[in-house]
Amino acid sequence: MRSASCLMMFALGCAWATHPLANSSHAEYHLVAVKGLAQIEVVLDVEGAQLGFDRTTIKTDAEIRLRLAGIEVVREGKETPVTGVLYIRVLAERVGSRVVTFIMVEFQQNARLFRDPSVVVPLARMWHSDGNIGVSQVGDTASVRQWIKDGVDEFINLYLAANPPKPAQKDE
Repeated sequence: MRSASCLMMFALGCAWATHPLANSSHAEYHLVAVKGLAQIEVVLDVEGAQLGFDRTTIKTDAEIRLRLAGIEVVREGKETPVTGVLYIRVLAERVGSRVVTFIMVEFQQNARLFRDPSVVVPLARMWHSDGNIGVSQVGDTASVRQWIKDGVDEFINLYLAANPPKPAQKDE
């Protein structure tokens, strides 16, 4: 019974962390936030139960998807100034032989206050996925990786809507 209560509290807490309509009500704002985005860095934050996956693999999955969509990815620690961060947050709680996982993907960048442009807010959240709550078996890394890919794909769709690929020039 205690496990079921923990599971329910964890799921409710994760669901409360995001509003289901948060992204749809600000669609134009989100498009403007990523328009002209030159490059992005991927940051992975994992808290809670050991999920059994290699953090490097998860980060590489996200970076490959972004590159395939035409988004330049800057590796952590490079001297190049980054214009945005794709922040992937994974919260996990083990309950018996299962793991309850909450995954959120967000786009962050520095922002200036409208009322005082001299004030820069570092890494302000400009967009976030709806979040994903899933239950998997301990060691089922494929499900967790897919849920993360789904969140990254949500961002890629937003990016492509704001920055449509230019049609290829035909040689004459």
